[in-house]
Amino acid sequence: MPTIFSPATVPTVKWSARRKSAFAHHTPSGKPAIFVYARYMKTRSIEVDDDTAAALTQPAVERGVSIPELVAELMTLDAAPVVADAAELAELDSRWKSFEAQQTVADSEEVVRWLQSWGTPAFRSWRAR
Repeated sequence: MPTIFSPATVPTVKWSARRKSAFAHHTPSGKPAIFVYARYMKTRSIEVDDDTAAALTQPAVERGVSIPELVAELMTLDAAPVVADAAELAELDSRWKSFEAQQTVADSEEVVRWLQSWGTPAFRSWRAR
C-alpha cells in the first residue's frame, strides 16, 4: 500500500521562519534555492511506496525539515548547474588519460575474488595479487 503525502498528512518536523519566501531560502552550499515549499503555496498529493516514504522521512527528520521542504531542496540541488573550475577539469582529464593508457584490464570475476579476500589472511594488494 503506497504512502500518500498530502499537506494534511505530511509529518512536519519544524517550520523555519526564514523560509517564508524563495528569496530568503538558500541551499546548504549557500546558493539561492530555486524550489521552495511554503505553507501558502498550492500543493498536490503524491503517492510513494513505503520504502520511499521511509527514505524521505529519515533525512527530513535529521535535517529538521518537513518532507516537502526536503524534496524542494533536493530539486534545487538537482536543478542547479554543476560548476567545475579549470584545475578540477585538468585533474579529471589527467586521470582519464592515465586510465586509457593502462595496458591491462581485469575481468569481473578476478575483481570479485580479490574483493572477497579483503579482511582475510589471503588478502594481497591489487598490484601484488
